[in-house]
Amino acid sequence: MTPKTIRIILLSFLFTAAATAVHSASLVQGRIYLKDGRVIECEEKDRLKIPKHKKDVKLFRRAYYKDKSKEVYA
Repeated sequence: MTPKTIRIILLSFLFTAAATAVHSASLVQGRIYLKDGRVIECEEKDRLKIPKHKKDVKLFRRAYYKDKSKEVYA
């Protein structure tokens, strides 16, 4: 294998891994306005998972700490 072929294989693997990571929960800060009129206040340590196909929104408070909590918004 040539170095160019190896580079293409590694880059394609990297882009595939990055594309799957985009769909995971992400860190949020600020206000989130839901369709039903509710407002959720988030800090910089919170994670939000927005689902597809009419599932519930999940908010993880203090996501990377031992005292984390999960809130589900229907």
